[in-house]
Amino acid sequence: MGVDIATVASFVIESAIQLERIPVLGESLRGEHYYLAPGGKGTNQAVAAARQGKRVGIVGKVGDDLYGEMAVSLYRQEGLSTEGVHVTQEAKTAIGLVYVTPSGDNCIGIYMGANEKLTATEVAAAMRTFMPARVVTAQLESSDEAVLAAFTIAKQHGATTLLNTAPARRVDDRIIALTDIMTPNESEARLMAGFDAGDQSASLEVVTTRLMEMGPKAVVLTRGSKGSILVENGKPLREIEPYRVAAVDALGAGDCFSGSLAVALSEGKDIADAARWATVAAALSTLGRGGIAPLPSRPEVEDHLERYGQQ
Repeated sequence: MGVDIATVASFVIESAIQLERIPVLGESLRGEHYYLAPGGKGTNQAVAAARQGKRVGIVGKVGDDLYGEMAVSLYRQEGLSTEGVHVTQEAKTAIGLVYVTPSGDNCIGIYMGANEKLTATEVAAAMRTFMPARVVTAQLESSDEAVLAAFTIAKQHGATTLLNTAPARRVDDRIIALTDIMTPNESEARLMAGFDAGDQSASLEVVTTRLMEMGPKAVVLTRGSKGSILVENGKPLREIEPYRVAAVDALGAGDCFSGSLAVALSEGKDIADAARWATVAAALSTLGRGGIAPLPSRPEVEDHLERYGQQ
């Protein structure tokens, strides 16, 4: 069956505790709030797109355990196609342990488990059933093997490929060559460009120029409450203004941005308008806790998009 968007989707259980600040090594802090919920960068992206009215096909792997059952249940509840979801006994379902502060800042430790067992053969089989998708998305919680298989088939069918470079790591050059749009945040962009994550000596223009030299047609660098920066081949750098909200939890906002960008691109919007749509959606996703629960519906994004232009 054809879909609008096909996603190579990591699934990770989010186990999070809110603290007054991020603890230092060896320190224990008492938390104010705790939650456990389904997530994972690819899953968050896919659900974001589905809630905005798109037909989404998901390719992933979970463990044969309680959390794996939660994943499949979530996908069905959100209307995602589960033909490409595999269950394995080789590893447990992935889990992320999160510390989040009242301001929304966070740090995360992740066990990737079953996500790392997804094979190119499994991805290719699922992708062929999902084509012709308009957009194919992936992120770096999935293996290079899985992403490369998906993007190879995507380009064979003329789909736009979108790579969210999180968590930042060394990526197979063949994947970058097949990538149309890259969506890093600032620290990820610096790492991908060969700088230290906190190195401010290179301007964002230098960083994004180096990323463009790697091969994508466009880079949308997300900056949280500062909005984003759009760079395209042959065009000057453009700033996309933020949509200002009273953020509660920024966990998953970048995933919502990438999934929402895919929505707009699948509808034929140019990349600047797509980035504005994604900016609004991502801002709305910070108004609740967790990566999935606060993801906005299409009517919510449309309503706030009108207000965005009036800020």
